[in-house]
Amino acid sequence: MLLNLPIECIAYVLKYLLPSNIALCRSVNRRLRAIIDGSDLITYSFNLEKACMTDVVTSPIPVRQKLRDLLTSEARWKNGEPIMTAVNRKVHAKTPDTRYRLDSGVLIVYERGGDTVLLEQLPGYDAQNRSRRPIMGTLELPGRRIEYVSSSIAEHNAIVIAGRCMQARPDCAHDPTMHPIELDILDISTGKPHLEYHQEQNFLNFFTDFDGIFHSLEISGSIIVLTASGEDGVFVYITNWKRKTGYNMIYSLPEPVISGVVFLTEHIIVLPRIPEEDTEEPATLDIHDVSGLTKDDDMQRDALDKKIHPLVTRLGLPHLRSDELYYTSFTGTSSALGTQSQSCNAMMGRQPRFPLRSGVDAQDGEHWEGDDNTGRGFHPNPQHAICAFDFAIDDGGIQERRTLIIHRRSLLALVEADPSRRFFGDPDEMTEVDPIPWADWGPAISTWLPPIGLQDANSRFLSPSHTSGQRLALLLTPSVVEGSSQEDFKDSRLDSDKYLTVVDFNAYRDSDMPRNTPRQLPGSETSSLFAEPADGKLDYRVVHVPLCLPEGSPLPDDCMIDEERIVALTFNKDDSKIYTTTHVFG
Repeated sequence: MLLNLPIECIAYVLKYLLPSNIALCRSVNRRLRAIIDGSDLITYSFNLEKACMTDVVTSPIPVRQKLRDLLTSEARWKNGEPIMTAVNRKVHAKTPDTRYRLDSGVLIVYERGGDTVLLEQLPGYDAQNRSRRPIMGTLELPGRRIEYVSSSIAEHNAIVIAGRCMQARPDCAHDPTMHPIELDILDISTGKPHLEYHQEQNFLNFFTDFDGIFHSLEISGSIIVLTASGEDGVFVYITNWKRKTGYNMIYSLPEPVISGVVFLTEHIIVLPRIPEEDTEEPATLDIHDVSGLTKDDDMQRDALDKKIHPLVTRLGLPHLRSDELYYTSFTGTSSALGTQSQSCNAMMGRQPRFPLRSGVDAQDGEHWEGDDNTGRGFHPNPQHAICAFDFAIDDGGIQERRTLIIHRRSLLALVEADPSRRFFGDPDEMTEVDPIPWADWGPAISTWLPPIGLQDANSRFLSPSHTSGQRLALLLTPSVVEGSSQEDFKDSRLDSDKYLTVVDFNAYRDSDMPRNTPRQLPGSETSSLFAEPADGKLDYRVVHVPLCLPEGSPLPDDCMIDEERIVALTFNKDDSKIYTTTHVFG
């Protein structure tokens, strides 16, 4: 009935009449989306506790039909494509030190060296957070100089801030004149310290005399890891932020370690090591199990060392030399379900259908190789396998290679060659890098993606902002996709200036099987959430979504993704602002 009214009446009802009916408010809030029809725009901001609608901007009548279609649609995918809506908004002034992350629909913006963190609830209904409390728009930490920010919103409604205390602490163990690094774990709804956080753990005396570079801050469950490097090497600080007793653990790694730490399921830490440039040693990964830190029993210091042990000291990547490595990053999440990116959940199946170069067993560290020179093989125990998976991207006849590191059917890391060094296409040059021809070691691109290039796609790395669940988000320009098949771009989408490309990886499931029904795999003693594909191929969708941008707005520079939405970020140099365009699934 509401949808049959003129758009001006709809706006009036949303703003003034709905607040009198809280149940109806919540129903509308769950289903209402921001609608764009060309340059016409409806934006909304809805607060469940106050039960009021604010910031409603009316648009002409054509939007009403889109609103009706949206409210009556429950499908995530229609005809193989995601149903998406979009909203644009201005977020924050940008400086060279601005950092951002996306977690469960909350955009977190901060500046390194500043004392303020901005939180923005982006549009879209998050099925896992139906009763989420309102969030604080601004978190201020006077007396802090922020280094890094991480978060665990879906699981703990918490944000973790590592900052240098600007007031000297006389109780510091090393030098009372130095400024220690302190951890603040705040509830994003109240802005106050998290109730489960024990304050006696909130400063890191070890870093009081440290004047190096901080690389990362990650949280998974009750474990927090902070990494930093200086003249003496790289240091990794590990703590259980919920523990009342016990000790914090510090790794001292004298060898160079590139930026990046990740938590996988069951509390596995992975540290990439990059050898010196003048050596021929391959890059390696250090993998450690810190699950012992999650125990609630009291521990002495000597026992703690036994709780943290390396599973695999070195996972070699023999086909990559140190001077070929361009960037390494990791992807993971602190989901309450204990899962991270499942983009590659089918790669480790019992059938040798995916080209796995080599790997190690995470329990005993024993290396294994694929079958003959093709590298095609499978690990005898996929539950404990860590594999280096090579794949190629064909960009107009010039191939680029990537290496995905897989652990327990999950995407762990991506390593790629320096794009400025093209070893691909010239057999002689290729021999200098890898004696195995492309046709043997690299799978056809059709195994993964349609023939699209990614040179301008911000795809040099995978981060928590670029992967979520089974989805990978990329930003493409027309110059990248001109050589693609027109079947990949229906409705003349090449007319758009830029595209959000969504790659949805998913193992093939039986049509009559519920989504998360465990199934016993043939010849396996363990269950899997996913059925074996009948044709031995990985099921995936690739969708190119034209960006819905206001007229005259600059093109986006980056994109982020979570379970419910994709966010394109635009850094406008004219006003030094960050603008977001949010495309919501559903």
